[in-house]
Amino acid sequence: MRHSIDLRNAKYVEGCVELTDIRRGIIIQHGWLVLEDGTILDPTLATADRVKIERTYYPAFRYSREELTGKRLNAFPVALVELNQFEIELKSKGVAHNGR
Repeated sequence: MRHSIDLRNAKYVEGCVELTDIRRGIIIQHGWLVLEDGTILDPTLATADRVKIERTYYPAFRYSREELTGKRLNAFPVALVELNQFEIELKSKGVAHNGR
């Protein structure tokens, strides 16, 4: 059976994701899709669904389909320094966001 998902109004989001299992957690820079209803589509971490890994998303930049059209991967404005600062600020505030 084939499922279809309407991606026309989805946003591509760049930021960080915190992966936590029963022993520890790590934060990595990451990108994912958010559907219009707030559902997160994350094909990179699809295998995490098979194991007990919690994911907490920290969005920093959102892009529409139109904003991404014709962009090369090296054209995105996400800088390592900016994301590291974003991680530090979120951790210091104890803020968690689920991608909405």
